[in-house]
Amino acid sequence: MSYGKTALLVVGLAAMGVALQYISVAMRPGPRLGQEPTEITRGCTDCRLVFDTLAVLGDVTGPGMIDFETVALSVDDEGRYYVLVQESQVVQVFSAEGQYLRRLGGFGEGPGEFQWPQAMHVDGGGRIILADRILARLTVFGADGSVESTARLGGLAAGFEVFPMPGDSVLLSGHSFEPSIYGLPVHVLAPDGQPVRSFGERGGAIMSRDPYVLERRLALENGGRLWVASKNEYRVELWSITGSRLSTMTMDVDWFDPVETPRDSRQAPRPILASMRQDEGGLLWLKFSVAGDRWQDALARDDGEEYWRVIDEDVYWTTIIDVINPSTGRLEARARVPGGFSNLFGKGETLLARAQVDMEAAAVRIFIIRARLEAQPFE
Repeated sequence: MSYGKTALLVVGLAAMGVALQYISVAMRPGPRLGQEPTEITRGCTDCRLVFDTLAVLGDVTGPGMIDFETVALSVDDEGRYYVLVQESQVVQVFSAEGQYLRRLGGFGEGPGEFQWPQAMHVDGGGRIILADRILARLTVFGADGSVESTARLGGLAAGFEVFPMPGDSVLLSGHSFEPSIYGLPVHVLAPDGQPVRSFGERGGAIMSRDPYVLERRLALENGGRLWVASKNEYRVELWSITGSRLSTMTMDVDWFDPVETPRDSRQAPRPILASMRQDEGGLLWLKFSVAGDRWQDALARDDGEEYWRVIDEDVYWTTIIDVINPSTGRLEARARVPGGFSNLFGKGETLLARAQVDMEAAAVRIFIIRARLEAQPFE
């Protein structure tokens, strides 16, 4: 999310009266090991998604002000919200009711400082793992905010997902140009940050240096395995943590036709599979960002400038959310919502967030939104 916008007026999806387009589809049972990918097909029309606003984060002044782009959000078992503000190099913590509690981090190279934090994981007790892309470093904060450990990433550029693993190891999305692991998107790291195992399919053009092609979205599977999804196509794979691909689900959709032009040219934005998570009930949630219906209206440039820039992210983007039931092999529901949203997150229920900019105060307010299925999706 970014506050480089002409306006963002958000009061929660229900209160906004946003028209949602609901589609439900079904697919054949998932493939057995060694079979071809399963192609998702349309089916049921009874299921739909409902969105509720739970809290509003951010003050117009003081330490609770959110002043820049946020790249990740999380929540702990007490309902506290954690907001990673990349350009300020901080994590801001808010209560379940939206009251500001504290902040961690700051710009620098010392312990607990950052230059471009990109991936964040918060466990149920409030322990935080952060990966810094520029410093190529992992930092772990204890629940009390103290720095527990710092480790350099062994030749890796951090992606957007990081998870703790048994034995103090860490699972990280990212890429490396080291010949032995070049193009592999998933990495298991030892406590000292060195990769002990890298795996995943080298998708797209193998010689590409574009993170759009190289990086993957990750989500932990409830059975201890791993969901891996390409950013540049509708393709979701189930992998073991030891590096074996178990199954693949794909879908052919007209709104996910990859575009290879840069974001700052006057072209439609490239569609992205932007986030993924599995909830406690076993449903797999996917969030896509695709070009908005009026994306051209969100671009501007001053006289003499070479490139177009985005001035309104909520006009530039449309968000599509799919909900898959992997155990039955069905895609239960889809919602198409105008505007841009945060990553999917949550402890049990699925949450996401949307930003509103107070243009006068130059501050960002974050609306925490719960997404849920209104009707029982299982047969």
